[in-house]
Amino acid sequence: MFGAILAPFAVTKPALDGGMVYRLEGKKWSLYPNIGVGYTAYGVNRSRSRTIINDLNQEVTSIYTQNVSFITGNAGLSANYFIKGGGYFMLSTGIQYPLQSSSASFVQEINGTETARNFYRTSDAGRNLYIGIGYGVLLDIARRR
Repeated sequence: MFGAILAPFAVTKPALDGGMVYRLEGKKWSLYPNIGVGYTAYGVNRSRSRTIINDLNQEVTSIYTQNVSFITGNAGLSANYFIKGGGYFMLSTGIQYPLQSSSASFVQEINGTETARNFYRTSDAGRNLYIGIGYGVLLDIARRR
């Protein structure tokens, strides 16, 4: 059962992001808008080919290529509202939008002559929206008052 719970997290999808955060802070609140760009890998960019001899003694080659790593634009906002005792309520939102499309292609050749070609492209992969809410405790003693 424990393995089934962790199964969605078993495959990592690495990403690298960089950007800027602007700090707006008051006595009881803080806002941190951010913007940046990133590189996301939702899978492995790969190309595979396979050649077989069919029943008609023809050499059939199938070639599959996929490109599922792309550059993204990122934007978000984190807001905190501080309460007595060093606690705060937090709201965090963000969006990730692909600036490039992911694609895949399939080519079939018989005796070196191309007989079929399919190409797929989508910009839907990599669109993410997240919203987080929570409660935190300050570790900064001076700000707790």
